[in-house]
Amino acid sequence: MGGFNLPPGVSVSDIPGNRPEDIAEQAFWEELDLKFYNDHPEMAAKLQPVWDGHDQELIDAVVKYAEIARTMGYTAGSNETAADESLAQAAKEEEEYANTRCAVCGEVLGFDYPRAEVVLKSTAWLSERPHLIIHQDPCFNEETMEIA
Repeated sequence: MGGFNLPPGVSVSDIPGNRPEDIAEQAFWEELDLKFYNDHPEMAAKLQPVWDGHDQELIDAVVKYAEIARTMGYTAGSNETAADESLAQAAKEEEEYANTRCAVCGEVLGFDYPRAEVVLKSTAWLSERPHLIIHQDPCFNEETMEIA
């Protein structure tokens, strides 16, 4: 956007009140006002004398109260998002676990089969996958450490 006699390197969005975060802040307060006045007109009428009054400390207290409520809402939403992501990851891992195939016979192990997570380094055909999940029985004998 062009200059308006601004110094070189300074844009209109650098001026306080024109920054994106300032515009977002103003939009928040306008949306809050509109929602409050539309959803609770009788309460809005009781609060109007605060806004029309000259007690700046009271106005500042009400604004601070709303800011704290907004921050708490953001935090709660963020925590819910993190919990949802954690649950989604757990569900994905559970599905992967349920669909794990035995490295020897290829059968899906599911949740019912005991598993042996085995590190095999000497078996030639398994050398590309030294860390395997296989049936504990019948494909792997834990006592002899042999693969069927």
